[in-house]
Amino acid sequence: MRNPNGYGSVVKLKGNRRRPFRVRKTVGFNEKGHPIIQVIAYTETREEGLVLLAAYYKNPRDVDAASITFADIFKLWTERKAPRTTVSIVKMMKTAYKNKTEALRARCFTVVPFSLYWRRNKGVKFEE
Repeated sequence: MRNPNGYGSVVKLKGNRRRPFRVRKTVGFNEKGHPIIQVIAYTETREEGLVLLAAYYKNPRDVDAASITFADIFKLWTERKAPRTTVSIVKMMKTAYKNKTEALRARCFTVVPFSLYWRRNKGVKFEE
């Protein structure tokens, strides 16, 4: 059975791969009319890909947000939330960001483990 127009697809990639099926969605078209594809994930079976595609439509997420860093999150916070927050809270957050997060700033936000934060604030040295 076919998927509806604009829903996305699961395609098999050639070669011997661990996850040979790509789950993708068309997000737009360029000047020449070629589709702009957004890859959602890679799966081991086609059925897993279809389930993942259905789950994606239940709760769509921004795939590009997976590469956002801790510094980018803080910058977004200062632009959006800080103007609506009290001056003392903003000052405290900026001081904490400046003094406590130098090792986390360049890391992707999705891969910063809580245990790393916990060890850092309990006096254990952070190993990169």
